[in-house]
Amino acid sequence: MMKTNLWALVGATCLTACAPREPIDVVFGVRNLTAPGLLSDPDGQPMDLAIAPGLLAIVVDADVVFEPGAAASSELQQLAEQGNPLELLDALEGMEGVTDLDILGDRDNPDYADNPIGPGGSASLEVTVGPDEVLVVAMMLIPSNDGFLGTPAGGLDVHALSLTDPVDVTEQMRWWDAGTEQNQPLGAGDAQPAHSEPGTGDDEDGTVTAVEGSEWPALADVVEVVVRLP
Repeated sequence: MMKTNLWALVGATCLTACAPREPIDVVFGVRNLTAPGLLSDPDGQPMDLAIAPGLLAIVVDADVVFEPGAAASSELQQLAEQGNPLELLDALEGMEGVTDLDILGDRDNPDYADNPIGPGGSASLEVTVGPDEVLVVAMMLIPSNDGFLGTPAGGLDVHALSLTDPVDVTEQMRWWDAGTEQNQPLGAGDAQPAHSEPGTGDDEDGTVTAVEGSEWPALADVVEVVVRLP
């Protein structure tokens, strides 16, 4: 009798866990939780912390967007240093294993200076994620030298989420350092894009790495990231 019950349990588990995946439509949303004037500029004046409009990609292999431990592509450098996601979008367009690309933010004018996702602001996109695909996001942290908000290494597996209700995935997100420009204190760096021409900072010659510790504010204090059904 116990053997029968055990196999019945295994069969029931496989019906759910082993069921083939199907494409799923989801809405991915980011909201800036910070208050105005959180930072100080080089003159000591209040300055907002913002997130630039960024790239959202549906891919088979997340490393085509950014690969932890590897040098950033020139297109990722543009996104991380200047808040410009368009060059990375263009580079990925039509690439094998990339099924969808879009701008998370103002799609008509994705310029961080004109359309930042500032305090209280938000951005969202509805996308379809295939059975073997993950969702990848990269959005510049303003005003860092080369930092960006991104999905975890390997991308975000939305199929693993129980989406009967909206799911807060903030804890899965990461601050990433592109490793292309030496970091300065947030808001106070003279080589950051808010205070200088693009590309004026000192080269870092590093790799894409997750930012840990207290160098930047805790991610959960800055943004709320939610995945939900449409």
